[in-house]
Amino acid sequence: MSELFDEFSALADQTLGLIHQALHLSEESRQKMMGSRHGSMVRLNQYPIGDPVPEHERSGLADLGETALGYHTDPGTITLLLQDNTGGLQAESRDHGWIDVPPTEGTIVINLGDCMQAWTNDQYRAAIHRVVPMTQKRRFSIPYFQNPFRDSTIEPIAELCVDGARYRPFSWREFMAARSYDNFTDLGTDDTQVTDFRIPTVST
Repeated sequence: MSELFDEFSALADQTLGLIHQALHLSEESRQKMMGSRHGSMVRLNQYPIGDPVPEHERSGLADLGETALGYHTDPGTITLLLQDNTGGLQAESRDHGWIDVPPTEGTIVINLGDCMQAWTNDQYRAAIHRVVPMTQKRRFSIPYFQNPFRDSTIEPIAELCVDGARYRPFSWREFMAARSYDNFTDLGTDDTQVTDFRIPTVST
């Protein structure tokens, strides 16, 4: 697993390097986004056929409904995803709604995360995605989450704020604490999102 993590980390750094080139960022700004330390992780996901909770144990629980993993964005910088040939991953398109992201042998799916959206001042948007329930066989996937170091402050890169910053600075540690809390509680309100840190615009 450690070897897989190292390979993912190297590929993530290469991917971020290409993004930095496309944005024409200075070395200082590149280091701000990448840094020499990060809190990244690899996870092993399994999606069983149907609802994994037996029907007699579902009292008080939300139905599985249309998704095995509800729609969301990843909170970090980028996510690299290996998936088997089962399928089920969907991404939201502004023009076409939910579209399938079919597995293709030898490829890795790259999702941009919330921190990328804030750092780039909305030039790049976090990918909204979900997984639909499995009906024929189980789905397996291995995501690598490239995350900032725990003490990082997330704020728009100065070079990308020609018309002003769209986000106020926020702590990665506090953002993740809020996201984690929301994931395990249901207070009847929306979960914490990166857009909660967007600076309100004042119309004149």
